[in-house]
Parts: sequence; C-alpha cells; structure tokens
Amino acid sequence: MFVFKLEELKENLCRSMVSDVKIVDSTLREGEQAPGVAFTVEEALTIVEYDLKVGVDLIEVFAPYSEYELRLLRELRRRGLSSKTLVWCRLRRGDLDMALNEEPGWIAVSMGVSDIHLKRKFRGLNREDVLARLSETVDYLHSHGVKVSVHLEDSTRTRVEHIAEAFEKVNGDKFRDCDTLSVLLPPVAYERMRLLKSLTDKPIETHYHNDFGMAVGNTVSAIMAGAEWVSATWNGIGERAGNAALEEVLLTLRVRLGVDRFDLRPLREACRFVAQAARTPLSRNKPVSGSEIFSVESGIHQDGLLKDRQVYEPYPPELLGENWRLVLGDSSGKAGLTHVLNHELGYKLPDDPREVREILSWIRRKAREEKHYLSRSELEEVVKRFSLKKRSHLDRAK
Repeated sequence: MFVFKLEELKENLCRSMVSDVKIVDSTLREGEQAPGVAFTVEEALTIVEYDLKVGVDLIEVFAPYSEYELRLLRELRRRGLSSKTLVWCRLRRGDLDMALNEEPGWIAVSMGVSDIHLKRKFRGLNREDVLARLSETVDYLHSHGVKVSVHLEDSTRTRVEHIAEAFEKVNGDKFRDCDTLSVLLPPVAYERMRLLKSLTDKPIETHYHNDFGMAVGNTVSAIMAGAEWVSATWNGIGERAGNAALEEVLLTLRVRLGVDRFDLRPLREACRFVAQAARTPLSRNKPVSGSEIFSVESGIHQDGLLKDRQVYEPYPPELLGENWRLVLGDSSGKAGLTHVLNHELGYKLPDDPREVREILSWIRRKAREEKHYLSRSELEEVVKRFSLKKRSHLDRAK
C-alpha cells in the first residue's frame, strides 16, 4: 500500500535547493506598473527600509526615465545602497547610459525572446541579431564595472533550445526566467527549472506572474529545482493579476523549506504600508498580511487549538509577531465561549449547561444577524444580559 509521506517528499525535493536563495524586490519597478500605482520618493524609500529589515538582496527600480526615478536612484546612492540597487533597462544604449550615470551595482537588460515578441512586438527582429546585441550590451556594461542581470521576457513561451543559445552567447551574471503570461504550473515549473539548470552554471532568477493564482507555487517549485534568485513584489502587486507575493515566498521559504536568513517580523507591517501607498486594499484573509488570518471563530478549530496548537496551526503566528485570537461568532462553540468569557475577560460562566447553551445561542444569533463576530462592546452586552459575575481568585486559580 502506497503511503504519502510529505516530510520525506520535501526532504528529497530540497536536496538540490539552494539554502541561501536570494531575493529581488521588484515592487518599485513591476509594482509601479500596476494600474494606478505611483509611489512618492518618500514612500519608495520606506519600502526600501522594509526590504533592508527583512534582508532582501537587491532592490529593482526603473532607469531614470522621469524626475521621480532620478531622485530615487540618487537618494539610494546617497544612502550607500548602490550595491543593492538593480536598474531595469530596455535594450537601448540611452537607457544603459542613463543607468550607468547613477552608478548602481547591477543593471538589468530586458528583451522579449519568444517568437511572438520577436515577430509582433519587435516587428520581425532577427533572433541572432538580438543575441548579438545582448552579448555586446552585457560586455559594454561589464566594461563599466557593473553586474548584469539578463531578463528574458516571455521566456516560458520560448523554446528551450533558444534559451540555451542565450545562455551560451550572452555572458550575464544571472538570467531572469520570466513567466510573462503565467503559462506555468508548479510541476512544470519544477521540471523546467531542472532542465534550465542543466544548461548553465549561471544563476537563474524567477519572475513569475500570477494570472492563474500560481505565481508563488511556481516560484517555490522553481526554487526547489535549483533557482538561485527570486523576483517578487510586496502583496504581489504588478501587471494584471500581479506577481509572486514577496511575503508569501519568504514565509514559505522559512516554514516549508527551512531557509532562515530572512527576518519575517516586519512582513505584516510592510504589506500594510505598501497597500496604503499603492491604494490597493488587502483582503482580510490574504496569506501573511490579512487582518483576520489569526482570528479563529469556528468551534471545531477553537477546541483543537486550545487542546494543542499543532492540531490547527500551519505555522506559529509569533514568526510574524502575532498571536492566535479566538473570537465569538455564529460558528463558535463552548470551548471558545469559555476561553473568551472566562479566561480572557474574567467572567464566570453559569454552572447550569442549559444556561451556557442559551448564552451561546444568543451569541450565534447576534453574530448571524450582524454578519460579524462579536466586538468587545457586544461581549460586554452579553455579560450584562446574562448577569455574568467576575471570577473570584479561587476560580482563576483553577
């Protein structure tokens, strides 16, 4: 009989995983491409501060196409962050020279490499000419002392032999694998990255979009197959449905894959700041950042957590500087009721089980009518309605 053993599978898959996987925060480039998102320089610098607290390796920004990008790049340099700055450029000498003037540690050269991009976007540009230009450009940038990230746009819709040719002819310091239209699935992402890693000893970075909700799954699968770098954005903001969410990737790296070099405690605060600055509200149940992800209403789950947190705990909320919070709503049970009223608020429940059921029924009915779990003031209403008394010192000692 086949027995599925998750931990054994994870151990086998992780043998090839790079434990010191590096992160590029693309929020100030990809995130800025989301409709309506426009950070101020001050907001961008606050996002950078969160990146530094977490331990992000590179901060990606646009070439100085406007006064905003120019001010941002110069402020990053003034703060001594040039080595952590990656400037995204098109395959144009003007872009490159503008970027070089700001003395970043890295410059990214982006070029579409799929047949549809070459034929339609670039109006029949010859692949050999593209690779020659990329190669010349990388050599030109290296002659100025910067590292080069080669971004192969739409590479997941590009034939592998063409990617292999790029690896061979272009001397990039790393290559970005771009799932521009979200064509990957996690098993495909894993096998594909294994193949790409067999074709080059240069680091490969993922930049995966989220149109089908799989960007994080695809990213983690690629890491497990050997990808050394990850491009992600805070809250997953970006074109269309966005990209891999930086905070979700970091949490998965820590909890599921054992990578512990990033500080997760600032994640929720960072997510909320970016949501506010981007004017893009967070879902209350969004992984990592949602306001209610550590609130527990269901009686079944409340009872399990109170008996042993491992029963219903995917990861300790303390990793993110949080704690579990039991709330009383239409699906709560006696265990949760006792914990909240007795242990948290300090009131003694009646000894008669029928009275306890009456209290619970009233709470459930009230929560269903109001369509939310009970607030603190509504819990005080419960105390008054049922004349609950404060617990004595003897009761608290039990």
